[in-house]
Amino acid sequence: YNSLLRQFGKDAPSIGFAFVIDELMLAITRQNIEVALKQSDTMILYHPAEQELAIKLAKDHRTHGMNISLIRKSARKEIEDYITYAKNHHFGGIVYFHSDKEVELINVKDDTRTMVDLKTVMKGI
Repeated sequence: YNSLLRQFGKDAPSIGFAFVIDELMLAITRQNIEVALKQSDTMILYHPAEQELAIKLAKDHRTHGMNISLIRKSARKEIEDYITYAKNHHFGGIVYFHSDKEVELINVKDDTRTMVDLKTVMKGI
């Protein structure tokens, strides 16, 4: 702890210090520092009618170590709104329930979309 401050540019004994996160984030922005973030989370986007299936899918994926966010689709928002949200919040992909029979797999990074039979995604659940 006593040499911790040296890692941040000041070689002084530590008697206590604080970082103001907002100021730190502003400094990063001003300097145009690109912070590399790993896009690994998956969003499961569903309509109320598919809620039970979405929860089962999320539970299964979580048991395999995946980070899953369940989001119920609002009638007032388009899929593009969710894709923009996913990009801004570093999601890697979206599983979008079109119905209880079909889902769309959206790769947020390269904007590819694939329609898949739900049975393929739910296999083994």
